[in-house]
This record gives sequence, structure tokens and C-alpha cells, in this order.
Amino acid sequence: MIKALWFSLPLVAFAVLVLSACNKTDDDLPTILPACIENTIQVLGFEPGAGTHQEMYRGSYRGEVVYYWTGDQIADGWSSLYSADCQLLCHPDGGVDGRGDGRCTDFERSELQLVWEHPR
Repeated sequence: MIKALWFSLPLVAFAVLVLSACNKTDDDLPTILPACIENTIQVLGFEPGAGTHQEMYRGSYRGEVVYYWTGDQIADGWSSLYSADCQLLCHPDGGVDGRGDGRCTDFERSELQLVWEHPR
């Protein structure tokens, strides 16, 4: 009887792990980034002299998936908003006045999901 319990204990533990993994939400799953966004991170995120407050966020703008880059390579530098195929859409903020280039003043930052940040 005791041998049967010791044999079944690992099976029960395995079942608990498998079942708990089924409760994951989309927020728990890793974000798969388009190759061009991965390349952008590699190029911009590790430039010589690049600062450490750089982040890439995934969000939505006018019904499309976009990527919001918050680079700090220079003082008053612009953030950048890219489409999923890496087309630069605009600079939502930054610059001397902090208001970006004025091409996407309706971009909302409230629902962004962090997908990368500079390793500090």
C-alpha cells in the first residue's frame, strides 16, 4: 500500500502542474515579435552610447498593431511608433517641446504591453 502511494505521488504532482498550466492567460504567454522589430531592438538597443532607459511596447493605433520605442540616446530625443512591418509611423512624443512630430497626436499610451527593455 505504501509503495503504491509513493509511486502515485509523482503522477499526482505532474497532473497538478499540467492542469495549472492550462489556466494561463494571453498576458502570461511570451510575445512573438516580428523579425523586423527584433532587428530594430538589436540595432537601436545596443548602439554605442545608447542609454539604458530604452523600452519597446506593443499596442494598438487606429486598429492596427504597433510598436512604441522609447529610446533615450540623446537629450530631447523622440520616441518612435512603428507598424508591425517596421514602417516608421510617427514620433508621438519627445523633441524640444515634448510633443513629438505632430503626426500622431491621437496615439494613446494607456494600453501598452512591455515587450522588451534594456538589460540594466
